[in-house]
Amino acid sequence: MLAVVGQRMNETGDGPARIRRPPASGDLRIRPLAVGEGAVLQRVFDGMSPRSRYLRYHSAMPRLTAAYRTALTAVDGRRHVVLVAERFGPHGWVAVGLGRLVALGDAGAEIAAEVVDAAQRQGIGRALVIHLVAVAEALDYRWIEAAVLSSNAPVLRLLTRLFPGARRSACGTTISFEISLQKQ
Repeated sequence: MLAVVGQRMNETGDGPARIRRPPASGDLRIRPLAVGEGAVLQRVFDGMSPRSRYLRYHSAMPRLTAAYRTALTAVDGRRHVVLVAERFGPHGWVAVGLGRLVALGDAGAEIAAEVVDAAQRQGIGRALVIHLVAVAEALDYRWIEAAVLSSNAPVLRLLTRLFPGARRSACGTTISFEISLQKQ
């Protein structure tokens, strides 16, 4: 089911989703989060600035509570999937981003991604989104949605480029993208 998720990018950068390789900072892999891997979640959270946390969680998040961490790591592989983007460095594989898929009923799911500040604008968020779409398709979801703050210009650009046909709607400071996964 998650075969595409576990593949590493090859030397030319043509990975499963043809994502360019991050510049000279080691290999990137994307894998499923295991139940209870709270330390991975905490590492990514700690690597984000208050501004990045606000853009991701749509509110101030000065810390990750134990209860919230437990809920975020309670993955089941169907209704709640978390992908970990890891980069290989001098100390082995280190988490640099997370992608999350949460079911919204039987037909659709919400996706979200976060990347540590030091690894932003290197294609990691894009890789996570593309892998989340592949997971949603493998799980037979018919649509996905992503809610983005209107002040988050980089993510708005990313989603607009990846999904030019997505239906967009605005509500307050949030723009929602609804992306059909129906095969043509």
